[in-house]
Amino acid sequence: MQAEAEALLLLKRTKELQRYRASNEVDTKVRSPLRLYACYGKRPFDILFSVTFLLLVGIWLFPLIALAIRLDSRGPILFRQRRVGLNGETFSCLKFRTMTHDPQARFAQAQKNDPRITRVGAFLRRSNFDELPQFINVLLGDMSVVGPRPHVAELDHVFADVVPGYVLRNRVRPGVTGLAQVSGCRGETRSVRDMTHRIRFDTFYCRTVSFTMDLKIIVLTVLRALQGDEKAY
Repeated sequence: MQAEAEALLLLKRTKELQRYRASNEVDTKVRSPLRLYACYGKRPFDILFSVTFLLLVGIWLFPLIALAIRLDSRGPILFRQRRVGLNGETFSCLKFRTMTHDPQARFAQAQKNDPRITRVGAFLRRSNFDELPQFINVLLGDMSVVGPRPHVAELDHVFADVVPGYVLRNRVRPGVTGLAQVSGCRGETRSVRDMTHRIRFDTFYCRTVSFTMDLKIIVLTVLRALQGDEKAY
């Protein structure tokens, strides 16, 4: 009886394994166009979009923003910060400076009514204009137009081992904008719960990335910028 039970259990497991493999084969066929865009189409799209934006908009908007920052507070126009990118490699992420300049300051997430944020900086953060120099990062190959937002290493150290699927976000290039951001996951992440909610959007994007989704996220980003985002502080 014991031998018969073991044989039945083995047969059951074999059938389950076959169904699992079959489902993976179907999933591969369904997702192959998505992988085709992610592997071969996304980078050319990033380059074309970034060059177009910088030539049509950045060439006149960047000097205006730079002048406003210079007149508003002392310090450099651009803020450089080490962020975690593709495969966990760090890179120098560019932003327009939105806070008072303090070379000795340690990393701390921006909070609502943060006294470090300048007057011009508050506008830049609400409109997402502070992120525009990252199109240069896109051209350099550090970032993509759309993808999970790049985190500083300090956040990775805190959440990587406690948030399920956290490391999956580093298997694609980080984005100037992303699904989590247009879905309301912006601002300070005060708890594991907050970060887990954000990572769910990131991992969903990594699994289902497509040209159509990228276009939708770009359009939603522009709409959020025009409307202003209360979480962009």
